[in-house]
Amino acid sequence: MLSIKKISTFAQQLLKHSLDSKGLVSPKLVQVTLQTLKLKKPANHLAILKSYKFQVLRKLQETTALVEYSGCPSEDQISAIQKLLSKKYNRHIQVKTKENPSLLAGIRVSVADDVYESSANGRLGILAKTV
Repeated sequence: MLSIKKISTFAQQLLKHSLDSKGLVSPKLVQVTLQTLKLKKPANHLAILKSYKFQVLRKLQETTALVEYSGCPSEDQISAIQKLLSKKYNRHIQVKTKENPSLLAGIRVSVADDVYESSANGRLGILAKTV
């Protein structure tokens, strides 16, 4: 029986094999990793799979920025956001966009637990708290 630490370490190694040259999670490499695990079921394979899933999801959150907007940003703006975030976090960040009409105006950017907001709603919320 493997210890929790060994399972976590093994899952981290599996994650490393699931990353592309930019350090992003590759769906193809994840598929290969899962197929290999299916063929060679290690001891505690369910615990390893759960830990691996956790590692993959965490890596996806760390390398993906969700840009919510009320007015459609241009490709140049999205590219600039991607470059700034990649520089700030010192790793490649991929950007996903999503329309959010409740923002009124502006954008909200989320990377893992970090949220950056420049919207009318955000400014009004700050104003409401200070009054």
